[in-house]
Amino acid sequence: SGKVVAISRAARQCGIPVAVFLRHAHFERLGGSPGNCEEITYLANSEFTASAYREHFGLECTVVPPLVIPELYKTSPDGSRVIFVNPNPVKGIDVVLWLAEQRPDIGFDIIESWTLAPHLTEVSKARAAALDNVRWLPATSDMRSIYAKGKLLLAPSGVGHPEWTEAWGRVATEAQINGLPVIATRSGGLPESVGAGGILVDREAPLEAWLHALSLAWDDPGEYSRLSSAAREHSLRPEIQPGEIVRKLMSYVTPCVRRGETYEQGDSSQLQHGGGLLVR
Repeated sequence: SGKVVAISRAARQCGIPVAVFLRHAHFERLGGSPGNCEEITYLANSEFTASAYREHFGLECTVVPPLVIPELYKTSPDGSRVIFVNPNPVKGIDVVLWLAEQRPDIGFDIIESWTLAPHLTEVSKARAAALDNVRWLPATSDMRSIYAKGKLLLAPSGVGHPEWTEAWGRVATEAQINGLPVIATRSGGLPESVGAGGILVDREAPLEAWLHALSLAWDDPGEYSRLSSAAREHSLRPEIQPGEIVRKLMSYVTPCVRRGETYEQGDSSQLQHGGGLLVR
């Protein structure tokens, strides 16, 4: 996620073969401008991300979705709560809290992220504390305990924050493994990760559109059943299964490493005999 262009160039100068996994389209964070280079393999986490780099840099990337191992997330949800992960302002926490205020009859669980700075949540956390139907929960290494209470997942990423575009939406896959529909922004890579297993809302839509989507999925048993079935089916698509992701990743990284075997041996600071570096 850091300055992958700068890191990859430094690695190449040491003769290290490099595969760069591009997971966002915020180009100012790259540490330079990526370019087509036969010695570097570029991978992207979504068709959206791949298209963004193709359009801006003429770069061709292979799409390899994020790896989500179903057994680490699968549980038996009791359907009692709306789930929202990572209360960063750019992820749409204001939308979630507004919805909780409008629907006091629905329970909301807001789960912190490991990397979230406290100052980003002070105002939101105080606002959540004033709502009886909201629980603010710490980050956890076992998300099954979170999804076990779920009925829906909210992902209003980027609403009110045009500087942020979600490149994929890993939590959508995690939720859909459990048959939880996802209500998300129609932006970036979220439409890919959500598919038919949820409801997409335009980034610029009024808040009432989010309330309508929530009420439709929560209050209509027939609509919920349809969305839940579609969510589960979407989670079973071949291209996001762990075995397929690993196979695809290795099919591109292995030739990259083998190319390293042809590089001339350098000093002892160089990684020799075709070692590889996967830059995330």
